[in-house]
Amino acid sequence: MKTTLQVMLAAGAGFLLAIAISGCDASVGKTRLGPVYAAKSEGCHLDVYTDSTKITRPYEELCLIDARASTIAFHERTMSAAIDEARPAACECGADAIIFVQVDTEGRGTEVWGVIVKAIRYKDSQ
Repeated sequence: MKTTLQVMLAAGAGFLLAIAISGCDASVGKTRLGPVYAAKSEGCHLDVYTDSTKITRPYEELCLIDARASTIAFHERTMSAAIDEARPAACECGADAIIFVQVDTEGRGTEVWGVIVKAIRYKDSQ
């Protein structure tokens, strides 16, 4: 027969496990910066730049996107996952590329918890 303490500990452990697994879903915020263009498909191709000085084509800024990683246990927290979180919003803005503005990391800088990117459109785009 289990003691009251054992039952309470088991219930508490189950509660903590449920919190760790459920966590919070990823979130994405978008602010329009420039002209409105037709949205592209959600998985559209985007060029990715870490620095605006590396862009060789004239462009215009369309949106500022703040993508936060999920806090769900075992959710991938990499640069690639951060781009995947921001991609649908950038495609919705009609972007051709994104430029990293800020990357939020934790630990030794290997876990990416969020990014702020600018969605841009090349001026010679059709």
